[in-house]
Amino acid sequence: MNQLQVIIFGGTFDPPHFGHTAVVDAVLQNFKDARILLVPAMNPPISSDSVKSVTTSHSMRMAMCEAHFSEHISLGKLRVSAIESSLPTPSFTYRTTSAYVSSFPGVKFGFVMGLDQFKAFPKWRNPQGILGDVDLIVVGRGEERLFPNFAAMTESLQIDFETMGDSEFRLKPYGSKVYLLEGALSPLSSSELRNGMEFSDDETSVKVRDLIKKHDLYNN
Repeated sequence: MNQLQVIIFGGTFDPPHFGHTAVVDAVLQNFKDARILLVPAMNPPISSDSVKSVTTSHSMRMAMCEAHFSEHISLGKLRVSAIESSLPTPSFTYRTTSAYVSSFPGVKFGFVMGLDQFKAFPKWRNPQGILGDVDLIVVGRGEERLFPNFAAMTESLQIDFETMGDSEFRLKPYGSKVYLLEGALSPLSSSELRNGMEFSDDETSVKVRDLIKKHDLYNN
């Protein structure tokens, strides 16, 4: 797992937490030569299947991500991107991947998603366009088995694939690959943290907690 150069990790990051850190670290461990582009969603689409709402501004979530991932940034392994602030809204993923691929021809891109996102992927806007732009890296929680969901996705989109390894598959119509990383996803959730109104040492970084306190965020 070393041919990917840039891996896009999108989300609301409202706020960023150690579950996000676990995903970043797992991806970097498996794709050692890659860099991560962390992309806070400007205006995420809302659907009946997966409601993603934000409660803080895009600029504040950018600032929290830069604070939370300051060590990764200093090592040159991660950059926080504001690209979606210049793209049409809602912030559909295909627009983001297309913008990057168009701007950096010849660069091999990947895109990280959790299992819940992956299950809903056939219902995303223009999933075929995303698969034409990037490889997918799917991360699961604990003992979740990812392959049955991968098989269901390919059947739903009527995509033939070939097995490249225990957790690596090539999608024949696109030439893109899907990598399955089991156990990389933490049970932490940004929405649950906001609803609980508690931000402890084992949930998010002190730098993020300081920003939350300084700007009086997440108070109803």
